[in-house]
Amino acid sequence: EDVAKIYHRQHEVHLEHFERTIKAQLGNMTYSIIIPHYNIPKLLSRCLRSIPEREDVQVIVVDDWSEGRETFLETIPELHRSNVEFYIADKHAGGGHARNYGLEKAKGKYLIFADADDFFNICFEEILDEYKDSDADMIFFNANSVYTEDYTRCNRADHLNRFISSYYASANDAEMLLRYSFGEPWSRIIKHSMVKENGIVFHETRIHNDTAFTYRAAHCAKSIQVDRRAAYCITERFGSVSRQKSVDLMLASVDVFAKKNRFLMDNHIHFYDDTLLISLAYCQQHSSGGVFRKAMQIVADYGLDVKETRRKLFLYRLNRKYKTIKRDLKAKI
Repeated sequence: EDVAKIYHRQHEVHLEHFERTIKAQLGNMTYSIIIPHYNIPKLLSRCLRSIPEREDVQVIVVDDWSEGRETFLETIPELHRSNVEFYIADKHAGGGHARNYGLEKAKGKYLIFADADDFFNICFEEILDEYKDSDADMIFFNANSVYTEDYTRCNRADHLNRFISSYYASANDAEMLLRYSFGEPWSRIIKHSMVKENGIVFHETRIHNDTAFTYRAAHCAKSIQVDRRAAYCITERFGSVSRQKSVDLMLASVDVFAKKNRFLMDNHIHFYDDTLLISLAYCQQHSSGGVFRKAMQIVADYGLDVKETRRKLFLYRLNRKYKTIKRDLKAKI
């Protein structure tokens, strides 16, 4: 028993030293906002203009080898703001690599992520002021969504809106959704030391490169807070990665979400991400060349129950067909 106590104390001392080292490395900066960018300089300018220019906010822009990247310091005046740092990634490797590059430069106590085609709303500065001394490991705030061309409403933030509304009605149930169903890194403030201590990084995949970061960070967060204010605006535009679909991308998506569901199982988290079923349904519909067989092999490789996955997929497609028929009937009436 004495040996166990000594070992436990040594472990605590090691953790305390590690935390002090990380805090010393981070310095006195409160927030680091990391923005990956690729080929949308005008929208990047809009995003940067929406961020308060203040000493406690570090803004890190990482360009993923855009065309004309060497001229951006001349053509994007917002890059010369006092709190903005501009970097060009060492290679063109997607948003995950760019965000990891930004993480290496981050000095803030808290991390915030934004996409270059999105922007922050006017209440964002209030959010920054109110949570700068928070003890929470993760703070969720709401978002709205618009089409980037004409600013009319779209539905890309609807899932987050539902989760946050549900949180104020039943916190325990909605907390699981915020932690494990809300898979995007935006609209949240994340304690930097927690990310560093747990070695959490973005996967450098072609699609859903932020998924593993968000569920791993959510799993490590011991405490969360939720704010109903929509401080972030996510936009919809044609040609963005989130709109693209192909067999190769869907197979990559199957891999990402099979791995996620395996993680949830291994950590005894009673949640199943049915995004896996959406990707599998796409592969099943485009089954030429053995695509669906490849997808199910990925499921098997992660040790998921293939028979149970097929059952869930059947029910998912049946439910989707029912909703389509119901919608069509309603339209005719």
